[in-house]
This record gives sequence, C-alpha cells and structure tokens, in this order.
Amino acid sequence: MKRIIIGVILFCILGILCSCSKVEANSMTSPVPIDDVVDAVHNGAQSEFGYSEVSRYYLEDYFSELSNVNNVRIYKCNDSLNFNEFGVFEFTSHKAAKNGLQGIQRYLKKAKENFENGVVYDIKEYPKFQNAKAKVFDNYVIYTILEEKQTKNVFNNIEKTQQNKGL
Repeated sequence: MKRIIIGVILFCILGILCSCSKVEANSMTSPVPIDDVVDAVHNGAQSEFGYSEVSRYYLEDYFSELSNVNNVRIYKCNDSLNFNEFGVFEFTSHKAAKNGLQGIQRYLKKAKENFENGVVYDIKEYPKFQNAKAKVFDNYVIYTILEEKQTKNVFNNIEKTQQNKGL
C-alpha cells in the first residue's frame, strides 16, 4: 500500500513539473502570429506598387548580430523611387525583443546616413528616414521607414491586433 501511495505522489509531482515546463516553452512564442502582425503593418503602409520581401538578404547583411530571433519579415517598396520599408522581428521573449531594439535602431540610423550620403533620387523621400522608428510590441520589434502618418497607422494597427488577440 505504501508503494502505491508513494507512486501516486511521485506521479503527481512529475505531472506538476511537466506542466510547469510547458508554460515556460509557450512563453517563447508570441500569442499573435507573425502573419497577423505583418498584415497589420501592410494595412497601415499601403503602396500603389506593393512590396517585396527581402528578409533573407537583410537578415544576413544588416541584422546578423541580433540574437534570439524566431522569425523575420522585411519588406521594401517595389517602386525604386519610393524608399518605404518596414520590418517585423519576432523574438523568443519580450526581454529579447527589448534587447534587439538597439540593433534595429542602429540599422535605422545607418540607413538615414546612407541616404544622406548617397544620390538623392527624390528629396521628398528624406522625411521617411527622419521619421524612421522602431518599437517593441510583446515579442516583436517593428521598424518603419515610412511617412509619419503611415507609421502612426502601422503602430495603431499593431496595437489593435494585440487587443483583438486578448493581450
């Protein structure tokens, strides 16, 4: 009888330990899927010519120092005279996202410097670089190189998406 009681107690303890480890594993992913976040950004940054995904190239060349990244989606406008750009970085945790913010802000500063030092196609594009922003949302960092109104729309859409997902 003692063996049965000890076995039941050990089984209960093991069950509790397993359930705790599942909670930690689930905290590694964001409750909002990256596709929903990307859709929210797209809806706030409409472009007549659309966007092309450049994630792989940019991740390797500009963001290779970032760690704890689960997923990345980076888009540039298909119109070569339009410098619209945005990125969605999903990190393993909110803390990792806050740590990654600095590297993304360095990229935005460098992009602005490159525009200032390069051939200016259209001076009307420069305010996009002056307005470039990166912001943490849960496990995500979203950056924009857009007109100020579009950036506000993007961040408002992200907040609405988070609220709709019960965050």
